[in-house]
Amino acid sequence: MEIDAATFESNGTAPREDASVASRQDLDAARTAADLGRVADTFEVQVINTDAGPTLVAAIELVSPSNKDRPDTRRAFAVKCASYLIQGISLIVVDVVSNRHANLHDELVRLLADGDAFLFPATPFLYAAAYRPIRRGQQDQHDVWLNALAVGQPLPELPLALNGELCVPIDLEGTYAEACRKLRLPG
Repeated sequence: MEIDAATFESNGTAPREDASVASRQDLDAARTAADLGRVADTFEVQVINTDAGPTLVAAIELVSPSNKDRPDTRRAFAVKCASYLIQGISLIVVDVVSNRHANLHDELVRLLADGDAFLFPATPFLYAAAYRPIRRGQQDQHDVWLNALAVGQPLPELPLALNGELCVPIDLEGTYAEACRKLRLPG
C-alpha cells in the first residue's frame, strides 16, 4: 500500500497542545475524543526503523474505487489509516468515488476505541475528513473535521498538521482546479 501524498519531518516532533493553525477554518468546530489512540484488541502494527532518517508526520489518502469494492479492501484501507493515527501521523482522507457506496471514514473510526462518536450521522458516500493527533494534558487525542461532499459542489479546505506549531490549510478545490487546468480537463 502507498500513501498518495506525504510530508516528512527530520526531528520527529509530535503535535503539541499549543499547536497553531494557519487555516481559515474555525478549528474549534473540530470534534475531539479522548483515547482515540486505543485500537480493538485484534489490531497491531509495528514498524521499527533503527536508522536515523525522515519521520512521516502527515499523509493524504485519496480513496480509489478498489479501496471500496470488497469488505477486505475496505478494512485494509481503514487499518492503514488507523495505523497512521496511532503513530501520531496527521491524516486527510478524500473520497470522491461515486460509483461504489461505502464510507471508509466510518470503517476507520469503528476500529478505534470510542470511535462511534465520530461516525457520520447520515453516512455520506462522498466526503473529506481530516484527523489531527494531539496530546492534551496526559491524554492522546484526535481532532476530527468531517465534510460531506456532493457532486457539483466545491471541495472543502482542511487543516493538515505538520508539527506541534504548524497546521497548513489544504485547499482541495483549488488543487482540483489547478490539476484540471494543467491536464487541460474541464473543471
